[in-house]
Amino acid sequence: MPRVEPKDSGCSLIAISLEPKDYSDWVSRGGGSFRIVTPEDQHPLDGVSGLLLTGGQDVSPDRYGEPNRYCVRVNPERDDFEIGLLRTAFRQDLPVLAICRGMQLLVVALGGTLYQDLGRELLKDRKASPAIGHRGSGHTDTTHEIKIQSGTHLAGLIGQETILVNSHHHQGIRSLPNDLLIAARSLDGLIEAVESPARRFVLGLQWHPERWQDNSSARIMKAFLAACSEVAAPQCADSL
Repeated sequence: MPRVEPKDSGCSLIAISLEPKDYSDWVSRGGGSFRIVTPEDQHPLDGVSGLLLTGGQDVSPDRYGEPNRYCVRVNPERDDFEIGLLRTAFRQDLPVLAICRGMQLLVVALGGTLYQDLGRELLKDRKASPAIGHRGSGHTDTTHEIKIQSGTHLAGLIGQETILVNSHHHQGIRSLPNDLLIAARSLDGLIEAVESPARRFVLGLQWHPERWQDNSSARIMKAFLAACSEVAAPQCADSL
């Protein structure tokens, strides 16, 4: 599939959920502006043209019908808030970019399930697959390759079959809802990216492009901002 050149992002205003620094820098580097939104905001998505869901705590297992076996950091209030953001974004057809926990929440909100701990659960499902380290020792980043699915939006953006990514997570997608397609996997078979062909722009990534200095990170943000510019306020559109 040919490489897709994202259009200029213009003055898109992005809502970033809760954790600002690396994500806001990433948006700014791409040419977009942002607003940090929190549960205290009465109308968090008013006037914005896209939603960026950030990393953080584990999604509570009761969201996908399981008892808590291996989650040590859960925040049900955050789950409630961000699922509400997603529902509003879907109703308004806003572009959504979901990173790490954000992708996991996206999957759960649409009816999918998660591995609560990859080290304990993934290898049981994929005994013949090579073991991949998805988080470094001492809860640091590690790196590994991912294979991008041909014919996907992500493949068109990045223009490569494989890329090296950073990785810092102990949970991952176990089952995918019908609304989403697999866009990339790691070599052990774990889903590393998802997208929704039925919506304007919905992309979930398991790695952390906001702090990964790679051309793919810039291209992903440019594409997200280009989608956001399509729904920007008229005064923003007039300035493009």
